[in-house]
Amino acid sequence: MSPILREMGHQVIDDDLPGKGAPLADKEKITLTDHMDRLSEWRDTLPGPVHLIAHGMAGIAVTEFAERRPERIASATYISSLFGSPGEWAQILPYNQELDSRISHLEDGEAIDVTFREVAQLSFTDCPPEDYDRFEECLERDSYDPPVPPLDTPTGHWAGIQRAYIMCLSNKMVLRAQQHQMTLRHKCAPVVKMNTGHCPFLTHPKETATHIDQIIRRVRSDTAAPGTSGPSNGPDLKIVSK
Repeated sequence: MSPILREMGHQVIDDDLPGKGAPLADKEKITLTDHMDRLSEWRDTLPGPVHLIAHGMAGIAVTEFAERRPERIASATYISSLFGSPGEWAQILPYNQELDSRISHLEDGEAIDVTFREVAQLSFTDCPPEDYDRFEECLERDSYDPPVPPLDTPTGHWAGIQRAYIMCLSNKMVLRAQQHQMTLRHKCAPVVKMNTGHCPFLTHPKETATHIDQIIRRVRSDTAAPGTSGPSNGPDLKIVSK
């Protein structure tokens, strides 16, 4: 998707965060603060405020970073992501429907491990089956530390910027009900709905890039309009077919 965004005129940084590709023992030494430090390094290479795009668990780092660098962040867009407000750990949230995936639990609530192959089938459900082997080789076991402590004096910047959300309606990793809860809980607007699995930037990169471009243009338009600031009062819904 990055080449498409660059063709649209955007400057894009899409490098890996710390710990990716490292042995599990090394991953366990990586903290959320390390991720934010790397985001800060990338951010300082670009002029003007930037637009953050977060997929999945990256929403946690993006949210915290946006709160801590108010002079640097123009908007945050989340793609099938679970995240809390700054300083809040919200990886697990109530379900509004039955769990619909290969991930099951024992009677005592303990999770049953799934194979990399099963995770690939869940994450890339709308990719051709021949792609599963390639994606399976890229999957890694990861660990997540608790959130960084809340700021003593919150900036409130994250709450005041546009927080857009791209819902993936056929997602088996982050369920539709969970995604919908995120849009309401965090007052995301606009909200874009795509009939895709967990990774639309892989299966529908052009459409996903087009939505991101439109989301960024909306921020610029709102900033230019007199007397306007922050996100809209309610979500704008746009349904995109495959």
